[in-house]
Amino acid sequence: MILSKVKKFVGKIFRQKSFAKRYYHNFTHTSEVVKVTKEISSFIGVSDEDKEMLLIAAWFHDVGYTEQCNEHENLGIEMAASFLKANGYSEEKIKRIASLINSTKMPRNPQSLLEEIICDADLYHLGTNESEAKEKLFRKELEILKGCKIKDKDWLENNLTFFAQHKFYTTYAKEKFGAQKNDNFIKLQQRLKQVNNKFSRKINLPTNKKNKVMNKPN
Repeated sequence: MILSKVKKFVGKIFRQKSFAKRYYHNFTHTSEVVKVTKEISSFIGVSDEDKEMLLIAAWFHDVGYTEQCNEHENLGIEMAASFLKANGYSEEKIKRIASLINSTKMPRNPQSLLEEIICDADLYHLGTNESEAKEKLFRKELEILKGCKIKDKDWLENNLTFFAQHKFYTTYAKEKFGAQKNDNFIKLQQRLKQVNNKFSRKINLPTNKKNKVMNKPN
């Protein structure tokens, strides 16, 4: 009952307050995180009560993006608490949900199994074939918000650092997403190598042309 209300409430917020430029942090991403949260929870066998709190946290974890980017988790916690209180949810459960949402902040440092589950679900795409597509959506969103283009080299280097520092915590995520994540990391390295090679050719081209002109016989 409460989950259907939460889904409807969060969906309404995204429709009313979000905008087309949210190419990544939107209702689609949120729905996908909820789906994977449910998958991991079912595989591990958490209690129905814990699963409900996890799913509520997953629905609210990025809803703050409709208002702000920085510290959006805090706003999501406030929105969740206000909604849940109005629907008679207990203070103790609200506090636990707030902790779950807060655990999705970067850098990640989950302190419980439930926090590990939502952290893995939030970034599950790093270990799927959709990784590059999701990455491009996020880049597009950032460029619009920042009002400037991000250089390919900078973007790929930052992504490689992010991939290297990220890890899956649950057994389910490690087994289902780990191998593909490694493949995606290698593909990122290859893309960066291509960009660096292209950049090197551009630097050398003017010099080569100049040498050809200087060595041309009279």
